[in-house]
Amino acid sequence: MTFGERIALQRKQLKLSQDDLAKKVGTSAPIIGRYERGEIKPSIEMAKKIADELEVTVDYLIGGTANMVLDKKAPQKNGRYRGPAAGRKREGVLFYRYGHHLQQN
Repeated sequence: MTFGERIALQRKQLKLSQDDLAKKVGTSAPIIGRYERGEIKPSIEMAKKIADELEVTVDYLIGGTANMVLDKKAPQKNGRYRGPAAGRKREGVLFYRYGHHLQQN
């Protein structure tokens, strides 16, 4: 699956239009469409904004991992997590990788 296909898939799962996503990340719907079709690639900064809004990691979007998505519904002991994106300070979020929870502290 390509970068653009992963953006489109996750965007649709979150029931966001291209316009909704574009407004959240500070660009236009036609640009999101071009990313999804693979016509252009976003900057690293834009890829991070898109990943954050789609609740996935940049690594997932670029195809580095198949199952690196955030699960806000998973229970947490203290609202903290450790893992590849530990620098992202979101309460109540767990990462899944290959179907398993990552280590929590």
